Amino acid sequence: MNQVRVLPPDEWHRLLELPGQWLKHLPDESEAVVFAVEDHLGDIIGFWMVLQVYHLEPVWIRPDHRGGLVPRRLWRRIRQFLDSCSIVKAFCLTEKVPVADYL
Repeated sequence: MNQVRVLPPDEWHRLLELPGQWLKHLPDESEAVVFAVEDHLGDIIGFWMVLQVYHLEPVWIRPDHRGGLVPRRLWRRIRQFLDSCSIVKAFCLTEKVPVADYL
């Protein structure tokens, strides 16, 4: 029977050895928890990470100011804020093409 458990950080290296080797880096152990599913032999057959991150969304810029100085100036100010808080990792993700065009 399959078992789901929290994978301790000293076992995270096993994730780098999974077929396809699509995972290239491991998160800092203070910022993540890994849940793994193992088969009856103890092989990992699935995993899901819970990450502590700063998510920079939503974003909106008026159409006549997209792709110019406004997004650059906004990003520069956000970077100053992140730096002042010693935040070194943040992300913004979208599946909608128009949002990418904002920037």
